[in-house]
Amino acid sequence: MGDSQTENAWFSLKWGILEEKTCDFWVKWGIVEEKMRDFWLNGGFVKRKHVIFA
Repeated sequence: MGDSQTENAWFSLKWGILEEKTCDFWVKWGIVEEKMRDFWLNGGFVKRKHVIFA
C-alpha cells in the first residue's frame, strides 16, 4: 500500500469513529431532549393540579 492509500485508510477509520461519536452525541442529546420534554409535561401537570386545587 502506498502512503496516500494508508492515509486514506486512516482518514476513513478516523472519520468513521468521528461519525459514530457524533451519532452517540445526537442519540444522547435526543434522550436529553426527551427527558426535558417529559419534565415540561410533568411541570404542566403540576401546574394543572395547582389550578384544580386552587
